Amino acid sequence: MSNYLFSYPGRRSFLLVTLLTVSLALQSCMTTRIVSKYDSDTMVNNPANRKTAWTYAWGLVQTKDINPKCESGAMTSVTVKTNIGFILISAATLGIAVPLKVEWTCNPKSIPTEQLGE
Repeated sequence: MSNYLFSYPGRRSFLLVTLLTVSLALQSCMTTRIVSKYDSDTMVNNPANRKTAWTYAWGLVQTKDINPKCESGAMTSVTVKTNIGFILISAATLGIAVPLKVEWTCNPKSIPTEQLGE
């Protein structure tokens, strides 16, 4: 049965191209999301709140911190994603360079309210 899949000329290359296309079409292989509060003033998929961060030498080299530039000074959630391309880069460098896509949302700015009638 396994010979049947590769018996026709060009079938092997078609299957490989299809597999590669499907795997590259999946943008996010692994996602980790941390949520501190479900109230946010940031629109979803805002490119200003997205950055590709790199870790080097298995985490031994400290990278620069990411400034989220939130008006309130607080974030509601952080999502860290990786995809097949990032995994291939990590594998090719034996883990020396590991890219990660980081996305975040900001807390709404708290506006002080006053009591009426005083």
